[in-house]
Amino acid sequence: MPLPPKFKFSERQGRVNWRALINTNLEQVADQIDLRQLESLLQNITYAELDRDDFERMGDAHFCKLFRLAQLSIEYLVYTQNYLETLTKSLDAHYKQAFEDSSRHREL
Repeated sequence: MPLPPKFKFSERQGRVNWRALINTNLEQVADQIDLRQLESLLQNITYAELDRDDFERMGDAHFCKLFRLAQLSIEYLVYTQNYLETLTKSLDAHYKQAFEDSSRHREL
């Protein structure tokens, strides 16, 4: 199985969709575990370019919301990483058991 390409950070492009962020109730996203909404916001903020104009134009409240979104995103990514690690270990154990069973049957 080929390995995935080496990770690299992408160039920032586009602007933050402030309207989408402002119109999103992040507490509702968290309470309802609305991963679809979280992922749609992630697509924009992950690759968007932020500059001083954004800071001056949007104010502290919106940056607090952006930071909260980053926290939810990181928490989701950590969960996903842990889930995949657990799944990989489980599949590895299952594979090893199936291989041992197969070896035993061949010996008979």
